[in-house]
Amino acid sequence: GKKFVDAMTTRAGHGALASFDFTKAKKEIFGGLKQSEKDLLNEIISARRIVSINENRIQKQQRAQELSDEYGKTLKPDAFEKALQGEKDLKFYYQFNENTGLFEIGKFNEYKQIQNGKTVGLLESQEMLNGQQKTNPNTFTKLSDRATKLFEVYTEQLRLLYESGRIGQDEYLYFRDIEYAPIKVLNKLISDNASLYPD
Repeated sequence: GKKFVDAMTTRAGHGALASFDFTKAKKEIFGGLKQSEKDLLNEIISARRIVSINENRIQKQQRAQELSDEYGKTLKPDAFEKALQGEKDLKFYYQFNENTGLFEIGKFNEYKQIQNGKTVGLLESQEMLNGQQKTNPNTFTKLSDRATKLFEVYTEQLRLLYESGRIGQDEYLYFRDIEYAPIKVLNKLISDNASLYPD
């Protein structure tokens, strides 16, 4: 969940962001586009990110149910540590509740963002992408290819963090296949309409 992402970002450190060549990546992604195309690209990136996160959460709900059936909805710290030995991905599904002193199974609710005063979730993002694909197929393909490049930049950064030992294999594998980039990465790449990505 968000706490884990925050922890991973903290452990990776700002140096990881600083050492990556965002200037080159930004030029490849946004170079040569008109402002209207940049704005649309920002919307496509945001929509694809929301869709990917939610598709991933649907899968996680299934795995969370399996773990809950096997270990229960809550675990005492010692039971959690013991279970973790056999189920390395347990840490992605249980969160420690300081009030109860127990690890509790996550809910993996739909991920939504507030954009221009509106709540945007999975359905709205899918509708936006489908609508653009139908009304502007050539522009959509061109910009979607650039959005893919942005997510490749994040995946490459994730790989570098893994290879340098800043994150573990579990974290790397967990985030590798999601079209997801932390807000800090997006803000490094997107300056023209960064308000789409509030912290």
